Amino acid sequence: MWPEASKFAAKENSIWQFEAEEGILLPESYKKLILMQNGGLLRKNHLKTQEPTSYGLDFLEVYRLLGLEELITKIPFQDQNPLAGKKNLFFKR
Repeated sequence: MWPEASKFAAKENSIWQFEAEEGILLPESYKKLILMQNGGLLRKNHLKTQEPTSYGLDFLEVYRLLGLEELITKIPFQDQNPLAGKKNLFFKR
């Protein structure tokens, strides 16, 4: 999955601490991934979709997986935009 192991694995206690501080539960599949390697570049970056994209493509390009310390749980300037909310994007296979 990874072209080379460039980052260390996340620790379970770091994941628990992150979830407690942010008030969210991360998907189990994501936790398993970051316990192997905490983010980085992906070797296979074309992921097949179930339906074509708005451009008519049947795949997505994903170049890297964010590690635990790179996750964004607060939208910059969200207090200045009444429509903004807390968003965490994860995709289920």
